[in-house]
Amino acid sequence: MHLPHLVRTLLAVASLSVLTLGACGERASTAALPWTMAVDSTGDTIRVRITGDVPDSLVRTLEVDLSIGEADGADELTFGRIGGIVVGQDGTMFVHDADQTVGLIRMFDTTGTYVRTVGAKGGGPGEYGQLNGFALASNGDLLLWDGAGSRVNRYASDGSFKSAFLVPVSGMFTANGLHVASDGTISLSAVIGREEIANGPPLPIPGFIRFDSLGALRDSVAYPRWTSVKPATLRVDSPDGTRSSLFGIPFQPSVTTTLLRDGGVVGGYADRYAFTIIGAGAKPRQVMREVAAVPVSDTEAAERRAQIEQNAKRTNPGFSWTGPGIPATKPSFSNISVTDDGRLWVRVAQPAVPIPEAELPPLRTDVVPPPVRLTTREPIAYDIYAAAGELRGRVKLPPRTTVFHVRGDFAWGISRDADDVEFATRFRVTP
Repeated sequence: MHLPHLVRTLLAVASLSVLTLGACGERASTAALPWTMAVDSTGDTIRVRITGDVPDSLVRTLEVDLSIGEADGADELTFGRIGGIVVGQDGTMFVHDADQTVGLIRMFDTTGTYVRTVGAKGGGPGEYGQLNGFALASNGDLLLWDGAGSRVNRYASDGSFKSAFLVPVSGMFTANGLHVASDGTISLSAVIGREEIANGPPLPIPGFIRFDSLGALRDSVAYPRWTSVKPATLRVDSPDGTRSSLFGIPFQPSVTTTLLRDGGVVGGYADRYAFTIIGAGAKPRQVMREVAAVPVSDTEAAERRAQIEQNAKRTNPGFSWTGPGIPATKPSFSNISVTDDGRLWVRVAQPAVPIPEAELPPLRTDVVPPPVRLTTREPIAYDIYAAAGELRGRVKLPPRTTVFHVRGDFAWGISRDADDVEFATRFRVTP
């Protein structure tokens, strides 16, 4: 993979609206909210401490406003696996069907009517192979990162192909890796270098490569390193030593990093409820919440462990668990999403609930041993923050729902029926 020579550590990259602090020091927020917020601006990093829970009165949910798709219908209305949704300025939906046999983007108007398929599979002008991400440009064009062709395609708002520019990344396949900042800067999430370490292979340096709005290369920026802790893994070797499998341990804290609309980043390491907003023109801002730990239930732990054991025995039939145990509590949060207006949706841990019997997948009788069936699921809930880290409330998603895009009081994503058929859906935040 060819890389630009300029690799910079991100210290400050974009303007950020901030809380009104007055004099330096620590002040409590006076907003009439059922939690307290104190801001300490005396150090190199502004620290926002939030204490208190989100009451039911400030919990919102999503209601289906428009649903597109059919369980058994025309090809343009049948989705194999929806990989992402981008929404045009007028509400037009661009839906990526990530099924390997399809892999195309379909365009629907605001009423859910199919308009066209954007581009085609292949390597010619306007075509694409591996979709590494797609997003709306500042002028309304649709940008698509074709990982197979090492280029970014540009389409007009009506879905017609306009142009393309080459990118210095090859052999890398990801998802949701293309981002557009409010000033038009285009960024691709990528490995931008390697760090030599003693007694070990070089470590990849994750970050993003930036282009101007026309596709001219600007620079590369490394993501902040939120922690030096390496996630625990379980390695299983075959008896003859010719094969090995590596398994992650469920419910470990992980690192999350997301680009902000202003070109900065937000992220953290989820061993505690704390994330940091980094932008230019202001100090980094760390948001911390005091929350009760959410336990991993006995059923969750047993079923996840059984899944790993079953898969491990495909590599080594004599496998027995000797690696690190499954944590007793869940990570405080698992990812951070950024809305069109810069708000932050932080997914927070929730206690598991039983899956209704009618929604459980049927037991397999054609495979011995039958696959382990999960009988619980974790409800999906997001704490909602203003761009500067002020807690505003919470949104809980209906079961079997995924959200990709949020604008104002609307969200776009996937809803699934009891047979796991996927529908491209526009939701309304309510109340």
